[in-house]
Parts: sequence; structure tokens; C-alpha cells
Amino acid sequence: QQNDAMQATMEKLITLYPDPKYWKDFVSLSERTLRGNPHTELDVARLKFHSGIMATDREYTQMAEIALQEGLPCEGKAALEKGTTAGVLGQPANKEREGRLLALAAKQCEADTKTLPQGVAEAAKQAKGDATVKFGEAYWSMGDNEKAIELINAGIAKGVDNKDDAALRLGIAHISAGRRGEGLAAFKSITAGSQAEKIANLWKVHSSQKKA
Repeated sequence: QQNDAMQATMEKLITLYPDPKYWKDFVSLSERTLRGNPHTELDVARLKFHSGIMATDREYTQMAEIALQEGLPCEGKAALEKGTTAGVLGQPANKEREGRLLALAAKQCEADTKTLPQGVAEAAKQAKGDATVKFGEAYWSMGDNEKAIELINAGIAKGVDNKDDAALRLGIAHISAGRRGEGLAAFKSITAGSQAEKIANLWKVHSSQKKA
């Protein structure tokens, strides 16, 4: 309860005073309740990455490792490249290991890019739309928001088992495309109190402070 009250206070503070420090503290506070599920941990890492508060070599490499495990190598590659450009990665102690990880991500990303259309076509033949939503997320992870929205909507229209995740992915893609209103509308169908709702709330706060 205390954690919830603290989060609500911090949320108001960030909306009024968009400050990277307040945002970082807010994400850290939320992160405590979002552990244990690799995909949820990736979602938290994405928020750090896209809002520019990712700071340590461990954060960059961990995001890349989880992205690779989740079958999103292009996102892993992007994290490693950004970390290198920022001067956080590439230090002598970890340079060799990070180089191997980047080479693996780059190779898998290249292969993935070639096979994605075929995967989308296969997913379209399935009775449910969950796989199509997953491919939509893959396109989002590569920076193609419009393709992501198209596929996630197509998946939802067929019916999905994981409705919360599909709504979360749709909302994130809309916000990433600069359509905050449509993103927040998509988030409204997410189950209250779920981990998906907590991630959605982080995106909601993040997108509110970007405008300020």
C-alpha cells in the first residue's frame, strides 16, 4: 500500500515536473513489482532504453540477452549498438564478451529480417491471433510502428488468448508512433492490477512527460 501511495505521488510529480531523475526513480520503484517474468523485465528495460535513462553496461547487455531469448534479436542489437555509441559498452574488461554478443545479435537479426514475412504468413493461417500479435511486436522492436499496429490489430480481430498483452503491445506501438490518445485508449481494456497494466502505466507517464 505504501509503495502504491509513493508511486501515485511520484506520478503526479513527473507529470508536473518532467525530470530524468524523477522518472528514473519512478521506474525503479515500479521495477520492484515487475520481476520474475523475462518478457516483463524486457518491457522495463525498453522503457529505460526509449526514455534515455539506461546507464550501466549491465542494463544494456541484460536487455540484449533477454531480447535474444525472447526471439527479438534486432532489439538486442539496437541496445548493444546504443550502449557502445554512448561509451558505456566497449570497456576493456567486457569488450570481448560484448563483441561476441553483438555479433550473435546482428547475425540473428539479419536472418530474422529475411524470414519475418514468411512467419507472418504462417501466423495468419492459425485460428487464433496470438502469433500475429507476436510478429507485430517483432516489427515494433525493429522500429516499424505502422506494421506493428497493422499486425497487432489483425491478431486482436481474430481473437487472442492473451488479451492484456495484445492491448499492451497495441498501446505501446501507438504511443511510439506519436499517437498517445490511441495508445491510452488501447490500454483501457487491460485487466486492473495486472503486470500488463503496470507496464502500460509506465508508458502513459513516460508519454505525458515527453510532451512537456
